[in-house]
Amino acid sequence: MFKGIERGPRGETYFLNTHHYMKTQALRVRPIGSPQKGRDIFAVDGEKIPYEGFHMEAHKGLLRSFSMHGELLVPDTFKEEAKRRTSPTWVGLDA
Repeated sequence: MFKGIERGPRGETYFLNTHHYMKTQALRVRPIGSPQKGRDIFAVDGEKIPYEGFHMEAHKGLLRSFSMHGELLVPDTFKEEAKRRTSPTWVGLDA
């Protein structure tokens, strides 16, 4: 993955055989852990936003998201809290 990322500034493609590509129109992010003091914000494209759920729309050609594992991972520390919630903790990518 890092090989692909380092090509970006030169205008080269991010494509690697190990990547999975999905067309995305929008995504929702909902935090599943309690914010910690001093860690109560997200940063999206360098912009600070409150530590709460948000919706993003992907304008054609303007969104790139990366996962080192090829899937959404939830840290073990959040799994118990996620089980206690009655609503879904996240909504997958819309195709």
